[in-house]
Amino acid sequence: DASVDEDGTVNIGAAIGITFGDPDGSEVLTDVTVSGFPAGSVVTYTDVSGTLQTINVPTNGFSISLNGGTEAQIRAALATMTVPPPPHSDVNIPLNVQATMVDGGTSTLTNDADFVVDVAAIADPATLTSPAHSGVEDQDIPLPFQVAHPDVDGTEVVETVVITGVPDGFN
Repeated sequence: DASVDEDGTVNIGAAIGITFGDPDGSEVLTDVTVSGFPAGSVVTYTDVSGTLQTINVPTNGFSISLNGGTEAQIRAALATMTVPPPPHSDVNIPLNVQATMVDGGTSTLTNDADFVVDVAAIADPATLTSPAHSGVEDQDIPLPFQVAHPDVDGTEVVETVVITGVPDGFN
């Protein structure tokens, strides 16, 4: 498993370990498939031919298969795979990793394992907008302003707004 802060990026490929219980060394890794990427995330990796790939994950999710190269190329491609959570989301990312090995060119074995990217919530800064205002001396001047934050999962709330720089004599 791996961990990342909300709006950060994590190299999941470096955290995925694939080992064999092969005493004679005849098993070869031929395919690694990672599935379950959430909609809205952007997965990047360098494929087995050395080409940088950037995948904007569609609404129905996405799987990436690394194959067609040597075992060393497949492992190297996997080691470059990164994913940020969808923007402003602290929802954990449950993935599935499936590895296919061939033993002696004849026997194929596929194993899969769950892999979770734990996403830590990070508060996003709020933005404040207010048009310029003027008023009459000795009368209240309304200060309509709007506070917004980019949080989309509803877990962040603006609790306090502090106005600074008010000249002496103003209340």
